Amino acid sequence: MPDKQTLRQLPVISYLGLVVAYIYATYSTFEDRFVSLHGHWTTAGDMDMGYALLGASILFSCLSLKGSLKIRPHWLFILPALTISALFYISSVLDLKSVFFLCLPLGFIALLGLTLGTQATIKILIANLIYVMALPFWYIIIPFLQWMTVYVNSIIIELLGMTAYIEGNYITVPSGVIHVAGGCSGLKYFLSSVALALISSAWNKQRLLHAIISVALAASLAILANWIRVAFLIQIGYSEGISHPLMADHDLLGWCIFVVAMIPWLVYESKSNQSAYSNETAQASSECNENNSPALLLFAAVAGILVLVAPSLSIRDAAHNENISLLSFATALALPETREPQTPRWKPNFPESDAELHQQLLYQGKVLDFSAVYFSGAGPGELAKTTNEIFPVPWRLLSDTPVSTKNKDLKLRSAHGVNNAGQYRQVFYWYWQHGEMFNSIISSKLAMLKYSLTRDQSGQLIAISRRCSESCSSVNEIDPTLEQLISSLVQQLRTQK
Repeated sequence: MPDKQTLRQLPVISYLGLVVAYIYATYSTFEDRFVSLHGHWTTAGDMDMGYALLGASILFSCLSLKGSLKIRPHWLFILPALTISALFYISSVLDLKSVFFLCLPLGFIALLGLTLGTQATIKILIANLIYVMALPFWYIIIPFLQWMTVYVNSIIIELLGMTAYIEGNYITVPSGVIHVAGGCSGLKYFLSSVALALISSAWNKQRLLHAIISVALAASLAILANWIRVAFLIQIGYSEGISHPLMADHDLLGWCIFVVAMIPWLVYESKSNQSAYSNETAQASSECNENNSPALLLFAAVAGILVLVAPSLSIRDAAHNENISLLSFATALALPETREPQTPRWKPNFPESDAELHQQLLYQGKVLDFSAVYFSGAGPGELAKTTNEIFPVPWRLLSDTPVSTKNKDLKLRSAHGVNNAGQYRQVFYWYWQHGEMFNSIISSKLAMLKYSLTRDQSGQLIAISRRCSESCSSVNEIDPTLEQLISSLVQQLRTQK
């Protein structure tokens, strides 16, 4: 039987063992995801402090677990572990990177509860949330933060009596157009403020309620700081012109405003003297009894890790053994009246594809741009995801809706955009998977889940574009000429299948 000193150190040793085992198991199963995470943490951006935050999270967790603490497996945590395992599987099948990175810390918390029990898990919960601020699922809130920033600043513009036209995330002032891009959403200030609040709470061993209040206050002040920053830049662009040097390089300004805005949080933290652990007394050594058997903890840890990653192992093995042919790619289509190779006037931006075709068509006297983008399903690229762009820069998206067609078998979307030169363009597109058309990201993802047990996870984006007027964004129908062309292309795709 282990001596008393070993039992006192057992919580920390067990925690560190779980960290190593969980990282090894998930890395071995989801290697491409960890390569992507390493890129986020080593590239200058919103999440380049990832390794530092992970180190802080481990350090504060170990400090919280020091001393006598009764630990024992809590088998009810097998239920959340099973749920997270299913989400891991779905995220792998559907290439849902945000879902995977959200499940990554949740899976570790479930493993902690299963192995060390509820008491130890709650004790290190705050510390274990620190590194979560550097996981790339937070990008999903960027559109919401952008919308809030534009909405609040539209009110400020109206209150100040400024002349401006707001269209989506673009604010047009007399001197030019100001784009409230993803970097202007305030995500970096939000993540920084929450990370600071969590580190402060973990350092001072604050109660969970205090940590929640601290995080809420810090996050609110960070978002407010970003609104002030954007309002200031709009005022500069309005009065001095968008060519003002501050408009191009405003990071330092943003961080200065952020520091000032965080002063109320610093005051709150300095005056707070509540601590969850300040009145802790050494627990009797008798609490470290046979319930803390290292063999039992090891069994619980192995069981938890197998539950979390085992279902996804089959997907990894199938993907590594896939031998997908590109012969069914749309480049084999007999495109009607194809023009001589010319530089497309438009093409979508779907990164990390396995093959692409962009060219012009001359169909019944109309010049059209045709694009087909192929994803094998075995590479890092993802066919249907929100960051793929039908209208990349210098275009900006105005609308994107399903299309009504006379042929009910055609499932299309119509996207309408405009570039900086004021040229409007309409794009009819669809996702092609397993011989079927899909006109939304959700339906495409569901198709991937439906066919998750097959070896073929390939898919294509197929799009046909034409110039149009500003009014075509309100048209939710397709003219018979284009419908005939698309019906012909779909028929050829089905013949290839």
